[in-house]
Amino acid sequence: MSAVWAAVRQALGAAPPELPAGSAADVEDGVLAALRRSVEIVAAKAPQEARSFPAAVLAVCEEVAAADGRVGAAEDTVVDKVRAALAR
Repeated sequence: MSAVWAAVRQALGAAPPELPAGSAADVEDGVLAALRRSVEIVAAKAPQEARSFPAAVLAVCEEVAAADGRVGAAEDTVVDKVRAALAR
């Protein structure tokens, strides 16, 4: 999983990604679709990392959600949606 962690950390340190335009629901739909696609890409390009990739992404999401010392209902809901998008 260390290779996945390194890639995720490197990506997070890069320029911010372009988010889909539109309403909050449009942005959410676009981001979740991109996460689903990312799982497919990792499975095709680096099958040895496919099992650890979702866990690495979720760990980052959970860390961000808890950044202020607690995880609220809204953050918990978003993490659940990310978890569902990453499930294969």
